[in-house]
Amino acid sequence: MTCPTRRSLFAMIFVVTCCAAASAQPASQPSPASDDSLHPVELKFTVQPDVARNIAREYREMLKARYELSDEQADRIESALTRRLLSEAPHNQPLIQTIMEATVTSMLTRQGSWSPDVAKDFGHRIQPELPAMRKALAYFVDDIRGEMNAGQKLRFTADFAAFSVGYASFEKRMKNWSEGRVGDNPGLFWEDQTENLPTTRPDGTVESKEMAAARRSAAQMVKWQLNRTDFWKTYSDNAAAYYHFTDAQKNAAQAILKECLERAKPYQTGERSRELEHNNLIQQLSYTTNDPTIQSGPFMSELWDRNTELTRPINSLDTEFKARIRELAFAEQIAAAERNVYEKLEKKGYKKPATP
Repeated sequence: MTCPTRRSLFAMIFVVTCCAAASAQPASQPSPASDDSLHPVELKFTVQPDVARNIAREYREMLKARYELSDEQADRIESALTRRLLSEAPHNQPLIQTIMEATVTSMLTRQGSWSPDVAKDFGHRIQPELPAMRKALAYFVDDIRGEMNAGQKLRFTADFAAFSVGYASFEKRMKNWSEGRVGDNPGLFWEDQTENLPTTRPDGTVESKEMAAARRSAAQMVKWQLNRTDFWKTYSDNAAAYYHFTDAQKNAAQAILKECLERAKPYQTGERSRELEHNNLIQQLSYTTNDPTIQSGPFMSELWDRNTELTRPINSLDTEFKARIRELAFAEQIAAAERNVYEKLEKKGYKKPATP
């Protein structure tokens, strides 16, 4: 399952509670004569049907494309999700309040980023609400799966298994926050690289927090630079849906994917990978120096040029892979796919320039 898809499914739970239109109704009207009269104001939240319907429609399109749903299936899922959004919101008022308070506080005090103190408070307050989130998630999954055929259910179940790993990580992160284990850049939908950062190497060497963070980022970057497995699988699946590939075309695409993944393996290990990771480490650590002559000078430029050389073979293979997948499409499939793109853009107000 692609990362955007996982994030979208995960965000659906928060959308249930955050899409609300808020109107402030203080229980009493205190005199503004002095600061002593200031007190928290409780908010009342309402989820409007049109808002719920628009949110459900966005997920309808995402699910239709990924699982090749028919129009009838997609319509039924949209209707089910709309009803679910409206029915679940009243049961999640504490979660609404927790999320909205943390979000508004962050927007006003840190331009949208969360402070460790806000994250710690959020983690503590959301702990009793996690069972409700799991329950809401189960309802959404049942609504979607109930409208799928056997093949679609199989694929959706596999995707959801991968998503569940990420959700378990979210719950663990909330527990860490509630216990005060918060990094410098906390966020709901990503793992802060400074949380529980190990500064002791396997050989017992103790290094600085900056060095440990740079080392972790460098290792993650090299995976993104050299490992194309998930990206290529997603591209192949999306191309099949975009062009409406036949079974024979889908089989051919899978054969191309398998071949290219095998050819990519030599570029993902060995000296190339080690040198690239080391260069990434230097780049990441340089950002902590606050020295523009290092960050944007000759040294870093030469390092970037070397990284370009190291990643050129995998990037060339990436270009070849995508071209071969596109070449599987027939002319009429290409034309129909492009018409579909422009039809959707025109609904948003786009006008294609006239051909000279």
